[in-house]
Amino acid sequence: MARLVPLFAVMMFALPALAGDALRVMSFNVRLPNKSDGPNYWDHRRDLLVATIREKAPDIFGTQELHYHQGQYIAEHLDGYAWFGRSRRGNREDEHMGVFYRKDRLKLVESGDFWLSETPDVPGSISWEMSLPRMVTWGLFETAGGRRFYFYNTHLAHRRQDAEARLRSAQLIAARISRLPADIPVVLTGDFNAPAGGEVYGALTARLTDAWTAAPRRSGPEGTFNAFRGETGGPRIDWILYRGALRAAEAETVTRNDNGRYPSDHFPVLAVLEWQAESSGWKPMFDGRTLAGWRETPFRGRGPVRVENGAIVLGPGEPLTGITWTGSFPRSDYEVRFEAARLEGSDFFAALTFPVADSFCTWVAGGWGGDIVGLSNLDGWDAADNDTRNYFTFEKGRWYAFRLRVKPDRITAWIDDEAVVDVGTAGR
Repeated sequence: MARLVPLFAVMMFALPALAGDALRVMSFNVRLPNKSDGPNYWDHRRDLLVATIREKAPDIFGTQELHYHQGQYIAEHLDGYAWFGRSRRGNREDEHMGVFYRKDRLKLVESGDFWLSETPDVPGSISWEMSLPRMVTWGLFETAGGRRFYFYNTHLAHRRQDAEARLRSAQLIAARISRLPADIPVVLTGDFNAPAGGEVYGALTARLTDAWTAAPRRSGPEGTFNAFRGETGGPRIDWILYRGALRAAEAETVTRNDNGRYPSDHFPVLAVLEWQAESSGWKPMFDGRTLAGWRETPFRGRGPVRVENGAIVLGPGEPLTGITWTGSFPRSDYEVRFEAARLEGSDFFAALTFPVADSFCTWVAGGWGGDIVGLSNLDGWDAADNDTRNYFTFEKGRWYAFRLRVKPDRITAWIDDEAVVDVGTAGR
C-alpha cells in the first residue's frame, strides 16, 4: 500500500431541520424489585410501567434502579426496543443504568460506561465515602437521517450525607462530557438525588441546558418523587439535560396511574428535543495540528499515523492504513473536499469511504496499478469493474485537490476541477 499524506480541509453539510424531526427522550427511575414494597412490588406494577412507556413512545430512555430481569421484561414487552448496560458491580447483579432505544429510529454506534469514583474505569469502584458504586452508561447513537448524538444516563448517591459525593460525581460527568467532540449533541438523563437549582445542578447546567426550564410547553408537576402515592410537592430530582444542535420543545412529568397505583415511586420525565438546522458553509474536519475528531481505522497490519507539518501522514499498511471520522456527518446533500499527495509507492493512493443514504460507497483514486479512479461498491462491483472506472495519472510528491458531491440521486467527483465521476444512483 502506498504511503500518502491527505490533508482534510473542509466539508459542507446540507441538513435542514424538518417538521416533526425531533428526539423523544425519557428518564425513568423504575424502582428496584423490593418485596418490602408489598402491593407496589415489581410484579404488581410492571405491566403498568410498560404501558406508560408505550403510551409516551420515547425514541430513547435512560433507567435507574433497573435490575437485569426488569430490563429483560421491559424489552420483551415493548416491541421494537433494545437495551444495553452493565450493572454497577460490572456484571448483571444489582442496579443497571439501562439505556433503551427504538431500533427503527436509532442505531447504536458505540457504547460504554464509567464509574463515579477516583478510578472511573474500574468497574464497581467507590469513592468519596459512598455506600454503593455509582456509574454512567453511555452510547453514541445515529438517527435514520445521519445525525449523531451521545446519550449519558446516571443515578447519583442517595443518602443525606452524600452531598459531597454527588457534587464530585456531577463534576466528573461534566468533565467527561467536555471531552466529547463539540459538534456532536449530548443528552444526559438521570435521577440526581439533588434538587434542581442546587450545587449539583449548577455543576452540570454550567454547560448543559435543562429541558424542563427551556421548554416553552410544560405539563405535569415539577416534583418527580412520588413515593408510590402520587405526591407532587417534593423537589425535581430527575432531569433531562442537553447541549448542541437541539431545542427543547416540550417537557412533561408523566403522572399516569391505575386507580392510584403508580408504575414507580418516581414519575418518569419526558422531553421532546427538536433538531436545529446546521449552519451553512464549510466545516473544517482537520485542525492542522492534531487528530481531533479522527480515530485510526483498526485495519490489521496498518501503518503508523501522525500529524506532521500541517498534514496527516498515513504510513504504508499491509494491506491498509486509514483514519475514520468520529463526528456527525450527513448521509445526503453534502460535499467533501480534501488535498492529498502520494509520497512513495505506486499503487492505491487515496480512498474515501462515504455514506449514501443507508449505505456506503468508496471513491478509489490511484488503484489497481496506480491510475484507476472510480466508485467501489456500486451495484456490488469494485471501481475497476463497473461503469465509473476512469484513469488519472498521479505524480509522486504532487498535491491534488479532491472534491466529492453526494446528492439523493447522483454522485459526482472531481480531481483538480476535472470531473472524473458523474453517475446516477437511483435504483442502484
